[in-house]
Amino acid sequence: MFKQNFDKIILVFLLGIYIFLQSNFFLNEPQIWPDEAYLADVAINILNEGRVGTDIWGDTIVGIKNSFYWYPPVYINTLALWFKIFGFSILNQRLLSLSLSLIFLVILYFFFQNFLKDLESKKRKLISLGLILFLIFDNTFLKIAKMGRTEMMVVTLGFLSLFICQIAQDTRSKRMLILVGLLLGLTAMIHLLGLFFFITALITVALNQKKIFVNKEFYQFLVAFFIPIIIWLISIFPNYLILIAQLSFQGEFRNLVPSYIESVFRYLPIEQKIIYVIYILLSLISFVSFIFRENTSQLAAGVNTKIKLVPLGYPAACSGEGFIKRRGEYSFLPLGLLISWLICFFGKLEWYVIYVVCFMYPLVFLQLFKKRFLLSPIMLILLVALFVFNIKTRFSQYLIYTDKKDAYFQFGELVKSKISDGKIVYLSTTPDLYFIFKGRNPIYELPLLRTKVEEYKSLLNKTEYMIINLRLDRLFVGNLLDRYIVLNKMNEYEVGNSLYRAKIIELVPADMRRLP
Repeated sequence: MFKQNFDKIILVFLLGIYIFLQSNFFLNEPQIWPDEAYLADVAINILNEGRVGTDIWGDTIVGIKNSFYWYPPVYINTLALWFKIFGFSILNQRLLSLSLSLIFLVILYFFFQNFLKDLESKKRKLISLGLILFLIFDNTFLKIAKMGRTEMMVVTLGFLSLFICQIAQDTRSKRMLILVGLLLGLTAMIHLLGLFFFITALITVALNQKKIFVNKEFYQFLVAFFIPIIIWLISIFPNYLILIAQLSFQGEFRNLVPSYIESVFRYLPIEQKIIYVIYILLSLISFVSFIFRENTSQLAAGVNTKIKLVPLGYPAACSGEGFIKRRGEYSFLPLGLLISWLICFFGKLEWYVIYVVCFMYPLVFLQLFKKRFLLSPIMLILLVALFVFNIKTRFSQYLIYTDKKDAYFQFGELVKSKISDGKIVYLSTTPDLYFIFKGRNPIYELPLLRTKVEEYKSLLNKTEYMIINLRLDRLFVGNLLDRYIVLNKMNEYEVGNSLYRAKIIELVPADMRRLP
């Protein structure tokens, strides 16, 4: 019994280790971010009022009180349902992402085994378990996988789509391809960046199928993909101008914020710099090893052979017919990794690195244990070094956060002690104190997009207290907030604990305010 199911028992054990690692400083690393606050606010408004919008930014962003569109509806409505079942809290919001990450790890385990199907069963299982082991100790994955944002849902549904596509290829099932199209459409409806899973699949098919446009299965797949998108677009008619305006503001936001990859190499500790250098090197080497395939067995036998350049997506197996013909059976891994890096560089946000990590590890393990490559020893050394630095980073975090699991709530209580119930509060903090004040005080937050300046001044005029330690407002409104505080500050306090600190600014009564 144990011999037959040893891999599943070990997988459950690894998932238990993963849960334990995530339970440590669950709310401290990463800090609770303003994105989690506004997503929670939209979800709770859907649940309580049937309104897809938020009041925490006032009228500073067009249509935002009733038409929150730059995130499509799947994640927001799932979060609302999750809150209805388990209750409203930042803990439950992050537990949704954690639950999705567990599902992803299980999918990845069986998904990866399919790539190794020509290996002996026990070896295939051990290699797949090794992949899961390295991933659950990756600090980037641990950090972002529990973030109360959309990324973990995109990754989970995206890889589920790819896994079902594998099954469709194995069984030559055309109906399953329709299901794949639907799932990829739903992935795009979690976050528009989820389109990259569809783009990856589409490019892979185009590279491997010369007659793609004459296969009816291809068009069935496309129709299935567009069904969720069309339903959403119909549901928001006639508010397309609001959608376009909000997406435009998102584009401007990308131009204003610094790149996280750049910030890593400029500001973060040396261990983090080394980790990202290894990410880049492993990605480059594994991508090159996919393009330049060599006959290592001939090299080992002393046969004089040359490294051959083979087109991306060159047939690895050729059986079946039509759209599900087996060609380039894992070419979407390097394509997905390449697109993930492009998303990181141009999307600029830290949270997008999880896409890189989730494509990089399977590709590296595949090159190491199946395809073999002249640079395999270097890849193995880099992989082990990455594991060591991730462990070191985790240990450093443990030293910082040990005995501080409740630091967020302690910080919140300190801040609350300075502000009476019912007072209107403006928040610009990390960790975001939205979950501390929700239901106790009316809340406004720093708008995270380019704002209407006059509406932003109106929002400030409604505020009685400001809590500040994050100054992203300078990206969008320059020094307007600084000047407003100078003109209208009545009292100022500084509060905090060993981890978090913030300034509390009490403003003069509204009828005495002066505008900068």
